Amino acid sequence: MPQRTIKPIIKFYPEGGNLIAGRDNTIGWEAKSQTGAPLKVRAILFKDGKPVDSIETNSYGIGRFRLFFQRGSLYYLQLTNTKLDM
Repeated sequence: MPQRTIKPIIKFYPEGGNLIAGRDNTIGWEAKSQTGAPLKVRAILFKDGKPVDSIETNSYGIGRFRLFFQRGSLYYLQLTNTKLDM
């Protein structure tokens, strides 16, 4: 029987409300299911196509990480949980 995948909703919350270029920033993030249930997830953070950090949320679906933000760079996450589909 095929297993249903969960499409998570991921949100980011920069400390202080904004990212500051050229500085170390603390970013909170959350992962929830479509129904609003918290998700414990792991992910790899990429900068310009290269992995820079591995991050995760706790059982409440929240986590935080530090990021030295550079203007003009492209940042994205790739979830590593096998039963989750983004």
